[in-house]
Amino acid sequence: MDRRAFIVGGVAALTTAVRADGQIQTSREERFFAIEWQLERTGDRDVAIVGSLGNRYLYPLQWARLQAQIVDGAEQITHETFAIVYNVPAGGRVSFRLPLPAAGIRYVVLVDAFQFGSLESP
Repeated sequence: MDRRAFIVGGVAALTTAVRADGQIQTSREERFFAIEWQLERTGDRDVAIVGSLGNRYLYPLQWARLQAQIVDGAEQITHETFAIVYNVPAGGRVSFRLPLPAAGIRYVVLVDAFQFGSLESP
């Protein structure tokens, strides 16, 4: 495995499912990333998911594609939205905002794909 260019796709990377109550949610432990997020609201409408992505790995993160899934009461994904974050240093953190196309009962936020750079010297 080339650690400098590691691409992962799919739901297995990170998932956090929460009810739409607007409280801060933290993803469960994962080897490479830490995602913290909350719903940003205007009135009664969910507007976006805002949060931060932390890089726990020894290599800088060149980019990561974040995905938010909107889930209805029947546990079906009704909408998805994506955002890309760039240049997260090893041990660093970057903020993100994922505008939502619709409201849901639950939300899932995950890292859909990513690529690490080369090892930074201490």
